[in-house]
Amino acid sequence: MTKTTTKTQTGKGGRPRKDASTRLSERIQGRVTVETKLTFIAKAEAAGMSEGEFIQALAEGVEIRSPHRGSDPELVQAIRALERELNAIGNNVNQIALAANSGRDIPFYWREVGEQLRTVLDGVLDRMD
Repeated sequence: MTKTTTKTQTGKGGRPRKDASTRLSERIQGRVTVETKLTFIAKAEAAGMSEGEFIQALAEGVEIRSPHRGSDPELVQAIRALERELNAIGNNVNQIALAANSGRDIPFYWREVGEQLRTVLDGVLDRMD
């Protein structure tokens, strides 16, 4: 007895194929100055987009805004520093969890991570005041 399937084949697996209307299949070529190209690259990076997405948005008349528009540069740097600290603490937590799951008793390390987290959060609260 053979088994039959009703599953629709979408290719080799993975993501389903895109609609013909949304598939990026066409290429446009043109020449610009080095300065213009660098401007495109800088503006695309500032908007958090790729160059292709940026040019497409320009062509479609989409308003392009920088994600950091009107932000205080010092605040942005402080947030990035906080993000790095929290990532480091998260890395420590993952390592401690791995050690705990392998049977080691390590309550001291959990207290240390808690103290690190408390210090970071106190710094955030001080910064907000």
